[in-house]
Amino acid sequence: MEKQSQVECPNCGMRLDSDSRYCPACGQKQGPLQTTLLELIAQVWAATFDVDNKFWRTWYTLFRHPGKLTVEYYQGRRNYYIRPAMLVLLASGCFFIAVEWRNSRTPAGGQILDKQRGLVHLTILPGFQISLPEQFYAEPDASEERRIEIIEEYTQDQLSPRQRFLTSRLVKYTSDERLGQLQPRIVQIGSRSVILLLPCVALFVYLLHVRQKQINYVDSVIFTFHIHSFAFTALAACFALPAAISPYAAVMAQVLTFVHWYRAQRIVYRDSRAWAVIKTLSLMLIEMLLVLVTVTVVILFILVFLTET
Repeated sequence: MEKQSQVECPNCGMRLDSDSRYCPACGQKQGPLQTTLLELIAQVWAATFDVDNKFWRTWYTLFRHPGKLTVEYYQGRRNYYIRPAMLVLLASGCFFIAVEWRNSRTPAGGQILDKQRGLVHLTILPGFQISLPEQFYAEPDASEERRIEIIEEYTQDQLSPRQRFLTSRLVKYTSDERLGQLQPRIVQIGSRSVILLLPCVALFVYLLHVRQKQINYVDSVIFTFHIHSFAFTALAACFALPAAISPYAAVMAQVLTFVHWYRAQRIVYRDSRAWAVIKTLSLMLIEMLLVLVTVTVVILFILVFLTET
């Protein structure tokens, strides 16, 4: 009997029969090294539309069965789904792209006159405004010191001390052109700093469940990654919507995130309905405070150190 010739697997180097379709060591399909156009199209089609692949299975499970991805991970069934760190990076990447897209379509400045209070509202970022008195525009050639005096004089009873401080720091950036220079800095630094809060949120998740001995901090990180993969995706969808309905969609995204988080709490930590509501509300409130503090620090850092002319 003629001995069958052998070839070397180009991926792992194992010797195998020349008629083998797959390498028994690494599983790579054997064949010509040069990929044809039809094979490339087939690969793209299979990766995109194969309902049984890891990508679609993960997103379907994330949205359809809150908490199941975390439970599956805890129980060792991990090869069927995208890993938690990669999943949250994909979701946050969609969120950052959506934020940048909305920012590019939101005109800097966006002056809105509030006649009743005598203020002009300027949009620095979507959802972040400063308020200036109408008198501010009556003296366009005033010095920076005079502008600050105007702010203090005309907004004493209308703005909080924090708002007056931020407004006074932005006196150099009250034109549409200058706001156009400041806005991208805040978006780029502020939006990306949000993902850095996830380990902090996971710490609070862990502290709320520290009595459950089988749950450690890393498990809380996995849970947090899955929750925020949903939240980032929902928020990205909101930013992709037209500006007129985006604020309402953002509220809906928060409601959906609460429902998702609540259901995941019950599945993963087996909390009662009451405790699941209390813990979910507490954790979302803590996260909102962390985000508020972080964004404020980022804005102050930019204003104090990065706005020199």
